[in-house]
Amino acid sequence: MSRPLLTATTERVGRHMVVRVVGEVDISTAPIMDTALAEGTAAPASPDALIVDLTEVRFFGSSGLSVLIAAHSRGCDVGVPLIVVVPRTGVVRRAVELTGVDHLVTVVETVEDALSPDGLRGPHRSAPDGRC
Repeated sequence: MSRPLLTATTERVGRHMVVRVVGEVDISTAPIMDTALAEGTAAPASPDALIVDLTEVRFFGSSGLSVLIAAHSRGCDVGVPLIVVVPRTGVVRRAVELTGVDHLVTVVETVEDALSPDGLRGPHRSAPDGRC
């Protein structure tokens, strides 16, 4: 039995919503990630932040970048900031940095960093004043 190319699971952790994405994000799988992020932002009790954990993503195409930008925009509309978790090196970090998405959203290295009190104020915060 073959495993799916992409899975996205959502979990509330305290006042945050964490979406863990595993696999390959491309044009055919990006809608799975987009749906999970949209549902995370629209949770019944609005989260303080939407954290997307991409540490187990093996491929990250331009469709994934578009999903991140759309999730950031939706979050801005409802006051839920997006925090992206990516390792210090790898395909996702490279894509996020080369395209400048790291200047649009908060990028941290671990979910623990994102959940910390400094997660929204830390050194990777792209908009220090908190505006979208």
